[in-house]
Amino acid sequence: IMLGQGVLRDGRSLHEAYGCDLDKLVEGDRVGVMRTSQGDLKFYVNGECQGIAAGNLPQILYAVVDMYGKCAQVTLTAPSTPDS
Repeated sequence: IMLGQGVLRDGRSLHEAYGCDLDKLVEGDRVGVMRTSQGDLKFYVNGECQGIAAGNLPQILYAVVDMYGKCAQVTLTAPSTPDS
């Protein structure tokens, strides 16, 4: 889970200061998530990789979007990878 500026895995904190602060995003900003072929989880904000958030992930994952704060709308787009 990426929230604010931290990352949780199974309810435990992995990073307390990871990437940019999600609470400071504004309308039109984009957040992406990718599981690499090496099993790492990476988040992207406006196309910029925030680094490895977690590693050793299973091959099949499910995404969940939880809207909070001032967020009023989320748009899911077709998958794309920044490296391609």
